[in-house]
Amino acid sequence: MIAVCGAAPSGHPDAWDAAAWIYRPNQFGETRTFDYFPEDDKPHKFTEIARDCAFAGDTFVMVGEAHGKHENADQSPKRDRHFLLEFDLVSKAHKWNVGGIEGTTQTGGRALAIDDQGRYITAGFFCGDDCDPKATLRVHDPKGGDDWFAPIGDLPSLSYGPHDIAWSPAGYAVVVMGGAKGNEGAFWVRALKPGSAAPLWTYSREDNKNFHMAIAVAIGAFGEVYAGGLGNNGYPAVAHIGG
Repeated sequence: MIAVCGAAPSGHPDAWDAAAWIYRPNQFGETRTFDYFPEDDKPHKFTEIARDCAFAGDTFVMVGEAHGKHENADQSPKRDRHFLLEFDLVSKAHKWNVGGIEGTTQTGGRALAIDDQGRYITAGFFCGDDCDPKATLRVHDPKGGDDWFAPIGDLPSLSYGPHDIAWSPAGYAVVVMGGAKGNEGAFWVRALKPGSAAPLWTYSREDNKNFHMAIAVAIGAFGEVYAGGLGNNGYPAVAHIGG
């Protein structure tokens, strides 16, 4: 199977629902939309945008943000919350996991990978209402193990990512994004092992003080890292890193 995920018009005041277009071999495509609402609440109160998705066996997983009034609906502002959505491809049942991080008001998920234990590894952000974002790595264990998160860099703005994540056979995640504060013009790739906030290695490239940004990443059969994005003066760039 292959799939595309994102959002589709809801036809309601929330404007958008998370959506997936799933294609099985020799069959017509299947379109699915998903609306998040807490138990005992009304539908279409939150705007859901899926940023990335992956297959985990018979489960299709999406990550993104649910935007709306998550706390006191009469007093709190609308905020983003990181979501994981699990859709069972056999039973067609789905389950939301929406939550923040203690001490912050906004969170979100931008990229997703499945590790060698079947855990969901997400790269995203957290911030306050003014949203001075910090990039994050999060781990969710669908088998009931401990969840985990850590900040992995201060970002100039949400447009810097994180943009993509991939799981390496070497046992770590590789995250790509724009440069962190103080190094805003860099093409930035980091290897991170869940359970530790310190990167195993960082690749950063900046030429002539021009703007660069890493946008996509793939891992080869022997753990080599292929990162793509923008290079000097906006030209396409690909970095081949030994991993």
